[in-house]
Order: sequence, then C-alpha cells, then structure tokens
Amino acid sequence: GGHLLRMIKALLSLTLEKEDFFLGQNLNPIGSNITRVLKQFPRDGLRYLRKMAECGFALVSEPSEPVVEMIVRCNIGGIIDVHGTVVDVPDSVWTSSSGYGLVPISESARNLIAMRVLAL
Repeated sequence: GGHLLRMIKALLSLTLEKEDFFLGQNLNPIGSNITRVLKQFPRDGLRYLRKMAECGFALVSEPSEPVVEMIVRCNIGGIIDVHGTVVDVPDSVWTSSSGYGLVPISESARNLIAMRVLAL
C-alpha cells in the first residue's frame, strides 16, 4: 500500500517538476526530518542515522533517549526489541548491553538517510 502510493506521488511530481524533480525526496519525504534531527542532535543523531544507513540497524541503550524519540517521532525509524520478530535482523546484532534497536521505516528511507549522512 504505502510503497505504491509513494510511487504514484513520485510519478506525479516527475510530471509536474521535470528538471527540479528529486527522486529520494518524493519516494520518502523525510529529508527535512533528517535535517531536523541532525540540527538538534548533531553528534548522536549522526551516529544513529549513519548506523541505520550502513547496517539497517542501530543498537539503542534506552528508547527514551531524546534523539531516539525524535527519530521515531519524525517517522525516520522505528524501535524494535530483542524479543520481537523482525525480518532481516539477525540474532547476532543483539548484545547483552542493549535490548532495543532502531531500524529505518523502509528501504527507501534507508537510502535517503544514506544519501544525507554518509557524505558528512
């Protein structure tokens, strides 16, 4: 459902914007939210977002950390825990020090995060 709707929106934007079209922003419009996180939490935001882009997963000590809450609230990623069943998150990523992790909301979100933070 959501992926199809984003694709339709992207195609409509391509038709209207032509040269000004940016695929990443239209497939997953979270670019401004990524910027907000990085402005408010430059060091920790970059650390979590970079790990999410590189690995698709970032360990979290506490889901109540302000930077983690903002990433979730901005619809960039979601919290998972060690006891949940999550596709493509192997048991080997969990450590004894953390029972929580952040994952991007979609693969297109992960790609957009990568485009924004891996160049920094």
